[in-house]
Amino acid sequence: MKELLLNTDAHRRLIAAVIVAAIVFFATVGRVQQPAQSIFVWNAFVWTMILLIWARILLVEAKSAVLDARLEDSARLAIFIFVLIAAVASLVSVAVLIGGAK
Repeated sequence: MKELLLNTDAHRRLIAAVIVAAIVFFATVGRVQQPAQSIFVWNAFVWTMILLIWARILLVEAKSAVLDARLEDSARLAIFIFVLIAAVASLVSVAVLIGGAK
């Protein structure tokens, strides 16, 4: 298990988080309202990413982490755009939930 976590790059962590989010999506279809479902799916995705990243941080050696960071730094613009879109999506879903509560 430790070797699996040490050898996962950002793409594999992203794929794992998308799979978990898809499972949560299909598990909540028709059971909760759409705004709540969006938040459940988003939370599943984010918590999976956070847990996988922290597992990697805690288990990897410092030299390996520096080398991996240099390799993954080439896509920082794409990551920035993804984070920006994710933040806007989070704000929109909170606004929809607050607007629906009135």
